[in-house]
This record gives sequence, C-alpha cells and structure tokens, in this order.
Amino acid sequence: MVHDVHIKQIPPQPVATRRVHTTLENLGEAMHVALGEIAMHVEPKGAARGAPFAVYHNMPFQTGDVDVELGLPLVRGAKITGDVRARASVVPGGSVAYTIHVGDYGTIGKAYEAIYAWLDERGYRASGPPREIYLVGPDESVLPSEYRTEIDIPLA
Repeated sequence: MVHDVHIKQIPPQPVATRRVHTTLENLGEAMHVALGEIAMHVEPKGAARGAPFAVYHNMPFQTGDVDVELGLPLVRGAKITGDVRARASVVPGGSVAYTIHVGDYGTIGKAYEAIYAWLDERGYRASGPPREIYLVGPDESVLPSEYRTEIDIPLA
C-alpha cells in the first residue's frame, strides 16, 4: 500500500486522556478499558465526540513497554467526573504531517516508515510524539483490512 503524506493545520482540541503503560500484546485491551472508562465519566453525557486516539510517548517502543496516552475528543465545556484516572487537556493546534493507513494494525509500521521518510526527504522535523486517530476500527464491526487509521506527526 502507498501511504500519501500531506501537511495540514489542526485546531486546538479539548480532550480527555488516560496514560497507561502496557505491552504490545495487551494494547487492544488497555485501549478498550481506558476509553470506555473515560467515556463513562464525561459530563454532559455525549460530550465525548469524535474518533478515539492514542499518543505514543516512547516510539519506537519495545513490545514489553508501550507508553501510550489514550483519549477522546470533547466538546467545549465538557468535564470529567467521578473517580477515574483521566485528565482533561487540550491537544495543541498547529501543523502536522499525516497519512492514512488502511488495514490491520500489524501492518501499520509501513505507514510510519513512509511518513518519517517523507519528513526526512523534505527537511521537516517532528516536534512531538505521533498520534494515531482511529477513524474506523474494531468497534465498527468491520474486517481488519477495512480499518482506517490517521497518523499525525506534529511539526516543529
């Protein structure tokens, strides 16, 4: 698959996130649990809107330690309630290089190779960790070959 890379401006986005350490093998379950807990503790109900995402803080990671911040976009004014290990913050706006990966997560490494090669070829520098936005994933009851994941790399 060819991964076309583009640059876009993203606006600041209020989010609710939870940072966890897990293994590559348990990443899917960790995502399911954390995102479910976050969604249950956002007020008003329905204020978590948009595609879930993950920020990988130790890329490239070892399979034994994945340091990942899992989150949901929020509407303005939403709050996190109750005893949940999540925090409200804002994903800063700015320029990102991005590509869309279509297919299962086991082949997503090719998308990362393409986007980082594109950055190197053009003299761009990443200014933060990569973010995966899960546009179409397991919760949509589709085949893994139909998953759609946007990979954003913030630019300096």
